[in-house]
Amino acid sequence: MLNEAVAPKGIYAGTVTINGPIGMNDFFSADRIAEAFYELYEKRTECEKVYEYPELVGFKGTASEYWSRVFPAS
Repeated sequence: MLNEAVAPKGIYAGTVTINGPIGMNDFFSADRIAEAFYELYEKRTECEKVYEYPELVGFKGTASEYWSRVFPAS
């Protein structure tokens, strides 16, 4: 929505939503997340990028359900 409002002025606005704690593991390392931001900036084909475990893309449950799938009880 913001990008639609400012695009006619030559401004690009985008966001990366991070579904996990930064630094929790290699997948959520700051360097990998920075790559997601840079890719969004370079391509400018979408306004939002959701950074999450690939196997949980599109998950529609609660945060608790999400994390119980990431870290199942042993």
